Amino acid sequence: MLPDSILSKLLLMGGLFAAGLALGGAGGWSWASSRADAEFAEQRDQALLDRLAGANRMLEQQQQAQAFGEKLATELDQTRAQLSEARVQLSRSVSRVTTIYKASPSAAPVPLPAAVFTTGFVRLWNSALGVPAASDQQTTASLTDAASACDSADCLLASGVTQPDILTNHIDNALRCSTIEAQLNQLINWHEQQ
Repeated sequence: MLPDSILSKLLLMGGLFAAGLALGGAGGWSWASSRADAEFAEQRDQALLDRLAGANRMLEQQQQAQAFGEKLATELDQTRAQLSEARVQLSRSVSRVTTIYKASPSAAPVPLPAAVFTTGFVRLWNSALGVPAASDQQTTASLTDAASACDSADCLLASGVTQPDILTNHIDNALRCSTIEAQLNQLINWHEQQ
């Protein structure tokens, strides 16, 4: 058997060892827990920063797209204004170029003979533009319907449409086509930018 002094020393050392283990385990647990919490907070913060950076990129892209769209809209408005001004300028010349002519460059201007446009001509003209005939119930008339309608008795009657009417209509149609073309070009530009 061990003397009491040694035994008491061993017990004291064992108790201190157990207390050290307990304190070390608790300290280790606390250290590991705080380290895990710190890493989690760091990852959470990084994820938030990544999401914020992504949102900022999306916002910048949206602002760029909006600025580009506004630029295209401004350009389209300018094109429309230019086309409208061109229409006004062209319309001012209609009367002059549809009422007089010269037989040669040195000849004096003389009245232009009246051109007669038949109702069949007007029907075909309108049909080619997609304008329904007055008697059609549908919203669009086909070219074949207009062509077959020219077999009717009134097809060869004078329509009352004049050369200035035809030229003015052509100017209007050209303006419409140019406007549609400008819109389509801007739409293509917008689509290519996206």
